[in-house]
Parts: sequence; structure tokens; C-alpha cells
Amino acid sequence: MRKLLATALLILPAFAFAQVSSSRPAEAPEPHWPPPNALTMQVIMAQRPPHIAPEQWKEIMLGPDRLLHPIRITPAMLDTLDARLLDRRYHYIMSHEQIMAPYGEVR
Repeated sequence: MRKLLATALLILPAFAFAQVSSSRPAEAPEPHWPPPNALTMQVIMAQRPPHIAPEQWKEIMLGPDRLLHPIRITPAMLDTLDARLLDRRYHYIMSHEQIMAPYGEVR
């Protein structure tokens, strides 16, 4: 019984130290994505809502939340640019000829 008690007294502090968190929380590093090619960047900037500054829109579309903002492609755009050159990391949707901007403005 004494050996069991002595063993328990030696092992329990080890378990307590194992539960102590480190001074730095473990964070997954953000993957570094290269910037999109020039054609994709032009299409992204053409989609910028008028109430958002260009630098802020670029930060949004180059950040990790870029998939929350799909890029609208019209048939006229596909007639003038090569869709194979667009960056596949972005989400594209086909839309009508006129792109409706926020607040009812037609672009």
C-alpha cells in the first residue's frame, strides 16, 4: 500500500504539469498564397463596390476570406479575355450582362 501511495504521489504532479498551458498558444501558421496574376487582379478590381476603398478591397480579396466574395463574370467578359488564365483559387460565377452594384447602381 505504501508503494502505491508513493507512486501516486510521484505521478500526480507530472499529470498536473502536463495540463499547464504554454505561454504562447499554439496557432496554425497562415499559408502564404502568391498574389493573383495581372488578369485576375484586373477583374477583381473591376468588381470593387464603389463604397469600398481600393486598398481595402484588395486586402479583402487577397486575404483568407476571398471565397466569401465570388467574382462575377459576364458573357461579354468571356468574349474579351481568356478564362483559362484566371486564377483558379477564386470563386467565379456567371452573371447577366449588367452587374448590379450595391444600392441599385448599374455598372
